Amino acid sequence: MSLYSLCQKHSVVVKTQTNSKTAGGAAIKAWTTGARTVKCNRQGIASADLVAFGIRAGRRGWKLFTDSNPDINEQCHVFFDEFDGTAVEASVTQPSRSEVQGLGGKVVWLTVLEEFRHGQAS
Repeated sequence: MSLYSLCQKHSVVVKTQTNSKTAGGAAIKAWTTGARTVKCNRQGIASADLVAFGIRAGRRGWKLFTDSNPDINEQCHVFFDEFDGTAVEASVTQPSRSEVQGLGGKVVWLTVLEEFRHGQAS
């Protein structure tokens, strides 16, 4: 089974961060209310490969493969349930980019995510 054919296996919710300022100049960060669902193939990244993908020590990482451009960038957070039922919020370390897979020349889009921890700089 090809990676391209698995791109509809999982679903994630994508929310985009919006920035504004109060009248006094304080920064306000919020998430868009219009979250979107993206079908993908979500794969965990092996601990030995985390640094190569720009993921910090002690954090988990995932690769998302989609069959069309999901337009996921650094202003987005991705939400999903892990296979054991744990809710995950992840930030984007590498925005969506296209890659050609196999001899058939099918294009898949790869996005790299890092576990987000509230209360810590991402």
